[in-house]
Amino acid sequence: MLAAVLWLGNISFNMIDNENHVEAVADESLINVAQLIGCETVDLNLALSTRKMRVGHDNIIQKLTLSQAIDTRDALAKSIYACLFEWLVEQINKSLAVGKRRTGRSISILDIYGFESFGRNSFEQFCINYANERLQQHFNRHLFKLEQEEYIQDGIDWAKVDFDDNQDCLNLFEKKPLGLLSLLDEESTFPNGTDITFANKLKQHLNSNPCFRGEREKAFTVSHFAGEVTYDTTGFLEKNRDLLHLDSIQLLSLCLCHLPQIFASNMLNQSEKAVVGPLHKAGGADSQKLSVATKFK
Repeated sequence: MLAAVLWLGNISFNMIDNENHVEAVADESLINVAQLIGCETVDLNLALSTRKMRVGHDNIIQKLTLSQAIDTRDALAKSIYACLFEWLVEQINKSLAVGKRRTGRSISILDIYGFESFGRNSFEQFCINYANERLQQHFNRHLFKLEQEEYIQDGIDWAKVDFDDNQDCLNLFEKKPLGLLSLLDEESTFPNGTDITFANKLKQHLNSNPCFRGEREKAFTVSHFAGEVTYDTTGFLEKNRDLLHLDSIQLLSLCLCHLPQIFASNMLNQSEKAVVGPLHKAGGADSQKLSVATKFK
């Protein structure tokens, strides 16, 4: 599956008409991906270069432009990689659970990204740093807040420990309906939403928040527990949508290999869960209704 993801990234497209419509180049990249996931090259090509749509009572096939085909290819690669990672974690946990049942002992491993602040910070750093804020709050809550509350209840003589509480920053991210995540998901649902309209919406609603500062053009700054980070909203909406079309799910479900079938089943089950703010576009059949930020949360 990893090899399939890598080869997917190498698939290129040729123009087939003067309207910028494309089809995948029938080279070793396309052939290898088809063989690795267990499908026909013609079916893979169709999934990457066309989209089935229902208009009224009719089903039509829409040809994709170059940018749409690239987005479809990348969304498929990301989804396979994410599903593979989750599947591996599940298998490891199942294996370790046998030993836990026998001994009553276990070891838990938390593997996360470190806090990130680069010259240019985008959606990835936004998600990573939000995760670190949550972990910092978990640490504060269990090491300081709950312990000190227990001391008070037990009447223990103790010296109060002062600590930096990052709850205000977490509220900036999580508050509904005017938190960073809620506003991002809201703007992602609008067909005409752009990165600049998203940035302007943040400045309109959050400029009074002490943890937020609007910057010039498409940027904003967040005061994290580890320091200030300025984010460039370029690509935020598209990365947050990252929609995987139903055609790609159906392709995986029909593969001869067992893993793609499992991945397709899991993605379809996830799409059936009730979510707030569906991100599918009108007239389409996108299966991924949860935004990337919401799933990350």
